[in-house]
Formats: sequence, structure tokens, C-alpha cells
Amino acid sequence: MIVGFGPGGAVTTMTRSDALPDIPAVSEFVTGYEASVWSALGAPRNTPTDIVNRLNRETNAALADPKIKARLSDLGATALIGSAGDFRKFSGTHRSRSSLCPFGFRRPLT
Repeated sequence: MIVGFGPGGAVTTMTRSDALPDIPAVSEFVTGYEASVWSALGAPRNTPTDIVNRLNRETNAALADPKIKARLSDLGATALIGSAGDFRKFSGTHRSRSSLCPFGFRRPLT
């Protein structure tokens, strides 16, 4: 996401975007600022571990494919490759952060 911040705007992810390397991140001006969007592939609760592991392995392989990486980059997206456990840690951290809004307002978690 790009917001009007300075002459060229700024990206709201924690670091500069690979797709827009010359555009600064808001966090370069506002320490710790991050507003990003992420999505994930999930499976129903109690899905057998071997199926989760296979879905994870195949998804990671697809996301590592140079053509897919290039297309995601064209869209301004970056794939994070990892395990189901890595995602649980990532999503827990980002969910807890997203409950805070600027200026001290709190938004309920859904």
C-alpha cells in the first residue's frame, strides 16, 4: 500500500518494497510503523498432519518457482515460505499488532 507521505509517497510495509525500491517505508519516519495485508492458505481444524505437510511442501514449491515469484513481485507482493508452525507464529504476531490503531484507539480482534 502506498500513502501520500512526502513527495513520492511511502509504502506502509515495515521495509521498502522490492517492487518500489526508491519509495521509502513510513517506518523510516515513524519508528515501528507497519500496515500491511497478508493472506494464507489454510486447512480445516483436525486435518491430518501428513496432509498439512504435503500442502505446505507443494505450496512452498510453487511459491519458490521463479515465474510465480516474478508475478507476485509484479503485483507488489512477496511470498513468505515456511512451515505451518512458522505461519502460526507469524499470524499470531501480526494479529496482536493489528489490534492497535494509530492515536491509541483499539480495534477489536475478529
